[in-house]
Amino acid sequence: MRRHPSAWQGEQTMRATKSQLTDREREVLCLLAAGQTDRKIAESLTISPRTVNRHIGNIFIKLDVPSRVTAAAHAIRKGLI
Repeated sequence: MRRHPSAWQGEQTMRATKSQLTDREREVLCLLAAGQTDRKIAESLTISPRTVNRHIGNIFIKLDVPSRVTAAAHAIRKGLI
């Protein structure tokens, strides 16, 4: 199925900007982009792995991405981290 170009642009504008991510989400995203596991991120930030998982879920929603790799790539491309 082909997307209409204006529909695609609309999706792109709906993605999160730097100000829409919390400071903690940006910290988690930076460590995620560095390849750290949830457990390592939790240890680095002195929070539980479950909290890290929750932050990552919020990041996926805000960035409208399906995976850690896509989130990291998007964040680097858009200068979010």
